Amino acid sequence: KLNYLDLSYNRLAQIDVGTFKGLPRLLYLDLSHNSQLTLEPNGGSFKGLEYSLLHLKIDNVSLSINRYWFLASSGSES
Repeated sequence: KLNYLDLSYNRLAQIDVGTFKGLPRLLYLDLSHNSQLTLEPNGGSFKGLEYSLLHLKIDNVSLSINRYWFLASSGSES
């Protein structure tokens, strides 16, 4: 059983929906220093960790809102 996962400094670009689905006992996740990382909107990247994850470290990860996510989720274009 995996409790601790350190993916820092790995040049990750994207975490898809359900990536962590098979890790229901994960307590600690470090995604720090993956400056180009794109996360799925509405927490989709962390699906499967809703009830287990206690600590998420995201130092030097951009959390700015992606305009295209907003357009896709709203179903309209402006």
